Amino acid sequence: MPSEQWKQYLQAGMEVGEITRKRAEQIVRDLVKGGEVQAQEAQQRVEELLERSRKTTEAFAERVRTEVQRQMEALGLVQPAAKPAAKKTAKKAASATKKATPTGKKTTGTAKKAAGRS
Repeated sequence: MPSEQWKQYLQAGMEVGEITRKRAEQIVRDLVKGGEVQAQEAQQRVEELLERSRKTTEAFAERVRTEVQRQMEALGLVQPAAKPAAKKTAKKAASATKKATPTGKKTTGTAKKAAGRS
């Protein structure tokens, strides 16, 4: 069964918000004092704890962003987000259009003919 100090270490890695370096160092210091972690491993454990906390925070933020987007789409407040492949295609099309004309606007054959007649 894990010790109370070890539980604190694991709990810190699962916190929603990022923990501070100071808090991570305190947790690892307690683990070293309790004999759960070797002193030479302390800095590595601090870095692991900070990295785990950062990843957890990023994953949580992404879940929130996704759910907010989904709810806004469901309420009709925003257009559904384009799929990644569709976004890439749209960017390519916009880029090609801008390169095709100096103003970035697509011209048609009829417009060119009318301009030539004037």
